Amino acid sequence: MPTVPPVPTVPPVPTEPSLSTVPPVPTEPPVPTEPPVPTVPPVPTEPPVPREPPVLTEPPVSTEPPVPTEPVELIETAVSSARPMLSFRWILSHLFVLTMVVVMVNLGFWQLRRLEERRDQNSEIRAALEAEPQEIATLLASPTTPLDHTSTAATGTYLEEHSFLVANRTYETEPGNWLVTPLELADGTVVVVSRGWVPRLWAAGVQSDDLSAPAGEVTVTGRVFSSVGGGSIATNEIAVLTELNRLDLARVAELTGLEVADLWVQLAQQHPPQHANTAASASASASASASANASANTAANTAASTSANTAAITAGSTSAITAGSTSAITAGSTSAGTSLPVPVPRVSLDDGPHLSYAFQWFFFSAGAVVVYGLILRRRRRESRPEPRPETR
Repeated sequence: MPTVPPVPTVPPVPTEPSLSTVPPVPTEPPVPTEPPVPTVPPVPTEPPVPREPPVLTEPPVSTEPPVPTEPVELIETAVSSARPMLSFRWILSHLFVLTMVVVMVNLGFWQLRRLEERRDQNSEIRAALEAEPQEIATLLASPTTPLDHTSTAATGTYLEEHSFLVANRTYETEPGNWLVTPLELADGTVVVVSRGWVPRLWAAGVQSDDLSAPAGEVTVTGRVFSSVGGGSIATNEIAVLTELNRLDLARVAELTGLEVADLWVQLAQQHPPQHANTAASASASASASASANASANTAANTAASTSANTAAITAGSTSAITAGSTSAITAGSTSAGTSLPVPVPRVSLDDGPHLSYAFQWFFFSAGAVVVYGLILRRRRRESRPEPRPETR
């Protein structure tokens, strides 16, 4: 086996000459230190008080149910809260309130329609009143019935023996009657004329003013009206004239035995005018003999339709009438100084209470909706289901 030749050795690397040593750097003298500060001994502290372990409290239960977030939960919550409002009793309540609201709203609109009708009617009446008076014969011959309040004129002779009263009529809040006398025209037609208002004292015979119609031919102007149905003849033995409760021309024909026209006239003016008694004649009649006063007082005592003066007579206070001190109406005139009979004034052409009634019905219907809604809201809160306890 051949031998490996020896590896030649590497010659040593010559070292560098040593550098001269650096002389040592002189050090600074030490800085003297301050004497140590004596330390304060620690203050003994009290031992800590042992704390009781905390009591675990359950979280407060909310009285309000959790707000659902899912659509299904919303529907379920709405159905569960509305279920008590769908019972039979509540359904009847809903239907009743709904019916009342509908009725009140319709009544409000009905009043508005009535307002429009009244305004249209007032326009027609105003036009009829402002028109020139037409002869009563022309109106009677017309194929159509003229509008009430149409101005008219008639000339004829009063039939005084057929006069009568229409009971329970007022003038400036004072009770009384209408004095009515038929008027015969030149062609024989009889037209009923309401000559004006008279007080109850005159109708009862207590006030003895002479209110007979003018004799001879007279010309009257006024407003024409149609017959008012449903009249009846009163049985009042005390009244100086027979009474009707309304101007029903069929009852007038029955009462007077005359064939009267289908229209009657509310007098506004007449020529010659109504003659009135003077204050002297009234005083003379008031200061008549004692027997005449006693008979007048007795008749007044038994009258059922006399006012406060008749009640005073019944109580025995006859001195007021004996002395002629009927302060309300004396000497054939009213308190305003108007001669009797007083012509009945024209009808008022205002809008009436229809607009205020409409507002009231609308207010009632709105109030019913609001109040019932609050009741339902309160009942819904009271009937909400109790929240479910949370499971841990």
